[in-house]
Amino acid sequence: MEATAPPLPKPVVKSSTMSQTLIQEVISCSVKAIEENTSDKSIAASIRKNVHSKHPTSTWNCFVGRDLVSTRQSSSGTTL
Repeated sequence: MEATAPPLPKPVVKSSTMSQTLIQEVISCSVKAIEENTSDKSIAASIRKNVHSKHPTSTWNCFVGRDLVSTRQSSSGTTL
């Protein structure tokens, strides 16, 4: 009998001024990054690279970790 891997953590958005469409895009990107990377740093880099490639004129910050609490604001005034 093969051991099953523990379930991967799911991204959580507690507050945002972004559209639901953009939130879903970032969540999808986050899930993919979590599946493909192992460290918090590489997950954050993957998410930021993906979002920046689709929205290059926006300022994006990405923080990944179990115990992080942060609010960041982009130059357009959008917070996540």
